[in-house]
Formats: sequence, C-alpha cells, structure tokens
Amino acid sequence: MKKRFLLSVLILICTIIFLSACGSNTKTGGNSVPNGTESSNDSSEDTEDIEYTEDTESGSNFDEKGSNSVETTVSVTPPEGWEPTDYSPHLAEYTKDTALFMVMKEYFNASNLDELVQQAKSAFKGSFLNIEYIGEVESITVGGKDAKKLVFNCDGGDLKIKYWYVFFYLGKDPHSAVFSDTSDIFDNLTGDFEQILESISFK
Repeated sequence: MKKRFLLSVLILICTIIFLSACGSNTKTGGNSVPNGTESSNDSSEDTEDIEYTEDTESGSNFDEKGSNSVETTVSVTPPEGWEPTDYSPHLAEYTKDTALFMVMKEYFNASNLDELVQQAKSAFKGSFLNIEYIGEVESITVGGKDAKKLVFNCDGGDLKIKYWYVFFYLGKDPHSAVFSDTSDIFDNLTGDFEQILESISFK
C-alpha cells in the first residue's frame, strides 16, 4: 500500500511539473490548472455517470471581447475500481492504485489541433525527463470532438512512467484527457483507459 501511494504521488508530481511549465510559457499566464470548477453530482459510485462543469468559450456565442461563454458539462463513466479525487481542480479526475486519469483545461495559445500538439511537444521537452514517443500522433474523437492522442514514456525518478495525452477543444479552449501509470503496469489498463475515453461526453 505504501509503495502504491508513493508511486501515485510521483506520477502526480511529474504531471504538476508539466502543468507549471505550461502555465509559465503561455500568453494567458496565471495558474496552470482551471479554477472554479465543481462537480454537479456528489455520487461516488464507480459505475455511475459523474458530471463536471466548466465555463468555456463557445465558438458560436463568443464575441471579439471574449465576454460570452457557455457552460460545458463533462460526463464520465469510469470502470469498476476507479475512485474520484476529492477537491480536484480539474474537470474530472480519478485514480486506480497508481493509475491516474484527468480531464483538464490547457493554456496553450494554439488555434488548431496540429499547432496544439506541436506546442505541447515543445513544452514536454522541458517538463518530462528522457521523453520517448511511441508511434505517431493519432487522430481520434472524444465525446464527438476531434482529438489528437500522444503516447510516450518518460523517467520518473527510478521508474518509467507512461502517458496518453489526448488533446481536443471545447469551444475555443484547448483541453486534454490524461492517462498515466508506471510503464510496467500501464498496458494492463489499456482496456480501462479506452472505456473511459469512450464514455466521455460533453453537454
């Protein structure tokens, strides 16, 4: 149990370091994670839909001054064994032993997915140690939204950590769904990760 806890903390630290780097290298500045998001469902049942809300700029309701926004609800149905993280600042966040899944707003100044991926890769160089990409960038959909998926390994202390980063837009705002665990365990959870991705919906 102690080992699992330490691994979870290590993975979180790696992710937080990356988020901090992103926040300091973009024009929007400020914190690297969204504030003011809250769950609209207090249930902690593993297999029940959990919905989260965030005000995001809508392509159809956004004026030049950026004064208009719409509320986006993110609904996730996690597989058995995944527990929601209390007091998370993200749109959604779950853990299972040492594995982590979260949906969060990104702060890159990119106008499309290809540009977003390139900016993310540049940021990754200074945030993850000895990053090694696996395969090519994959075009997928998340909740009906076009998305790009990056897969890579990196060093986390004495361990190798594996990530899926899935980038997409909600209105004009870039977001990501992030999956991570130690490299020796990650592939055993691929079915869970794919189920989570397929369950994501936006309202």
